[in-house]
Amino acid sequence: MKNSAGFLLERAYCGVFAAPASMATLREEAGAGGLAWFDLDLAGVRSKPELLASCRSVFALPRDFGDNFDALADSLEDLAWRPAPGYVVNVSNGAELARGAPADFAALLEILAAAAIYWSAQRKLFMALLDAPTRGGAAFEPLPQSDRYKLPVSVLVVIHTPDLEVLLLERADRPGFWQSVTGSQDAGETLPQTARREVLEETGLDAGDFALVDWSKRNKYEIYQRWRGRYAPGITHNTEHVFSLRVPAKVPVTLAPREHLQFIWLPWRDAADKVFSWSNADAIRELPQRNKPAPVAGARPV
Repeated sequence: MKNSAGFLLERAYCGVFAAPASMATLREEAGAGGLAWFDLDLAGVRSKPELLASCRSVFALPRDFGDNFDALADSLEDLAWRPAPGYVVNVSNGAELARGAPADFAALLEILAAAAIYWSAQRKLFMALLDAPTRGGAAFEPLPQSDRYKLPVSVLVVIHTPDLEVLLLERADRPGFWQSVTGSQDAGETLPQTARREVLEETGLDAGDFALVDWSKRNKYEIYQRWRGRYAPGITHNTEHVFSLRVPAKVPVTLAPREHLQFIWLPWRDAADKVFSWSNADAIRELPQRNKPAPVAGARPV
């Protein structure tokens, strides 16, 4: 079992947790996932004004910040100046504040917990992690852990209209990088089940309402080094299985904001040029051949 920022991000975990003993891997994976990381070091902070000053600096709060707890609560439920797929607040060295100004320390924890509830409703990760000195003798839940590694098996689902307009999604963790629906297989799933689940999670579309086709095509590629920690030790390559989903027109799409920023429909040639993945581009370029209507029985060739 291991902590995984990818695991936590996919499930939009929110709350105030006991920080793990070692933060290095989590911090690295959070950075790779595009999470905003705030180090709220409370060493030497003994009063409410000092606490608010620290928060102003760490969270880069706007100039009109009101220097009170209500303003801090409002700011942490906004964070429009720091867009990200999720937020981690690493709170350390809070023992002195907890002893010297217990009411102010309690108010900080309440504000962090309320922010977690707010962002949970937005389906976006928000976690406050408290180190051992900050927790003191209080009991906090440990950071949720993944009970398994990701499987090195995934699906690519190219969603398109009959006239080959292709749906593309912009990644939240890598703005400017566009792709079709993708995602890893969960244990016990068949590949079509994985494809249907990923389509629903990333676009809000029920693939069962449309024409989902398994191309029986596989692509094997090397996993980026920054994401290898999500897989079992020694796993370096992923096998991708290609599907297409034909929809009758440019249907409305509901994005998962922690995963994607926006979507576009493009003609297939433009879509193939825009995606960052070579396997995604190859699949889109195959669409005209794959989308040909089946021959009518008994018809003579022209």
